[in-house]
Amino acid sequence: MTLERVTMSEEEEAKEVLGHRLKALGIPMALRRLELPGLEIDLYGASDGVCLMGEATVRAGIRLVEELDAKASMLAERHPELLRPRVIKAIYTILATPEAIEEANRKGIWVLDWKGDLSKGPLGPGAMESPCPPWGERIPAAIGSVA
Repeated sequence: MTLERVTMSEEEEAKEVLGHRLKALGIPMALRRLELPGLEIDLYGASDGVCLMGEATVRAGIRLVEELDAKASMLAERHPELLRPRVIKAIYTILATPEAIEEANRKGIWVLDWKGDLSKGPLGPGAMESPCPPWGERIPAAIGSVA
């Protein structure tokens, strides 16, 4: 299997899992790849007052967290019409480093795998003030403002 096939499989799985999780939270949203001049985002969708932008990867490190945050800023600057009042930044992965989860918690980025949440990204106001859960512990899903 080529790296491109693995990457595409991971993106397809991410769309399915995130779509299901969002629907369960009352936010039905179709996700797709967003390709704009100078900017590619693996996962993008918008519904009413909420949009999601994210990345799908086999291994999430701190660099990917920083990259997603930079892409969010770039999208806001170049294409603000694609954003909504509530923006959810997400990383879907098979493996996330503890440093990536810690940084994601600081930046309000939702990191998850097929089993559940690895960070507190979409929990809403005040979530970033509590300490991050021990490595590997799952936290209940909820949704709030993440900008």
